[in-house]
Amino acid sequence: MSNLIPQLAQKKIAKEYWVRVLTAWSIVLSLALLVAAVLIYPVYIFTTTQVEVQTASAINAQSVVADFDEVTKQIDQANHQARLVIEDSRVVRASDYVTFFDSFETDTVSIDSVTYGMAKEQIGPITLTGVAASRESLADLRDQLLEAPAVEVVDLPISNLARDRDINFTITVTVLPEIDV
Repeated sequence: MSNLIPQLAQKKIAKEYWVRVLTAWSIVLSLALLVAAVLIYPVYIFTTTQVEVQTASAINAQSVVADFDEVTKQIDQANHQARLVIEDSRVVRASDYVTFFDSFETDTVSIDSVTYGMAKEQIGPITLTGVAASRESLADLRDQLLEAPAVEVVDLPISNLARDRDINFTITVTVLPEIDV
């Protein structure tokens, strides 16, 4: 039957057929793209907001890390200063020795000077000079010094005991390095 249709009409019908097919497929494709766009738009909005939230969170985390780094530096500095203070508090000062030996002064014994030297980063022998009212008070001073836990050796020369009253004395004292005065 198609043979009965003239050739020119057959071409026109074929052309119209393909225009209709292409139009139908274009409409179907357009609808499919529209549906896909409608379905993808909420995902796009959600993803965009999540990226913004995560970016803000990352910026906040970076500032918190920077704050922690600053606090860490301050804590390290404070620890260093605390170590210095602790080490400094463990050092026995010359004034501590003077105060320690001045505590042995009585009405009958007067300590006029305290002289010390250093031996291998430690206080060496300490020399005490002063005046004692009697031999007994000088012997009592020596005994009190020997009883002190910080004192190791007390050297009281015999020549200091030559006089009976108003005795000028010189005592050499060796202190223990481990014990605080």
